[in-house]
Amino acid sequence: MELRTIKFKYLRNIIVYSIVLWISLFIIMAGAEYYLVKLNLISDQSYSSIVFSSLIQEIIIVFILYIALKKDNEIKYFLKNNFINFPNFLNIVLAIAIGFFLAVSSEILLEFSSEYLPDFNFENYYDNITGALKNIPFKIVYLFLVGFISSIIEELFFRGYCYTYLRKTFGIGYSLFINTIIFSAFHPVPVILPSIILFNIVCCLGLEYSKSLIIPICIHVIFNSTMLLINF
Repeated sequence: MELRTIKFKYLRNIIVYSIVLWISLFIIMAGAEYYLVKLNLISDQSYSSIVFSSLIQEIIIVFILYIALKKDNEIKYFLKNNFINFPNFLNIVLAIAIGFFLAVSSEILLEFSSEYLPDFNFENYYDNITGALKNIPFKIVYLFLVGFISSIIEELFFRGYCYTYLRKTFGIGYSLFINTIIFSAFHPVPVILPSIILFNIVCCLGLEYSKSLIIPICIHVIFNSTMLLINF
């Protein structure tokens, strides 16, 4: 098979699975939440609604990832090339520090945006996402889902699958560019787009130079957890 054909195949597969994932998330989450609210099983904008949405999102991502790997017979390659090297302690500490720095930087950007962009209400930004901020059980459950589970699953898909497979046939620059577009499309908040782009590049480079998905996972976990804890 020609190299150009191989490159097209990997690029096509990644784009197709990403689009399928995006559409699935939108349709299934919106539809399921609508009917659950209609049936009075959950309340709109309640903590149960938010937690339910997060659970559905992670299940869909895992399902699409499994289909993508199984169809291409790449499960062994995926596991081998993302988890074969366990990073040393110093690299893990560095990843934690980077995740914390990125979270604080994003928080500052949000504060800046709320002050200088009249259409962006910082106070309502996290209220709309988290809902019942005073509900302690909700905080714990949501922190676990978004801070840990969501971070791990997103890294498995965006870095473990998308970036890893792009790097099989493309250079670092092109792989970063495509992966950044895909990752940004799943986080459509224009005001924090610079943070999203920087975050994605840092996670990709973390995987690139450590040869271990554990590094970007650490960065992502600390980033999400810190952002939530600051606003809780």
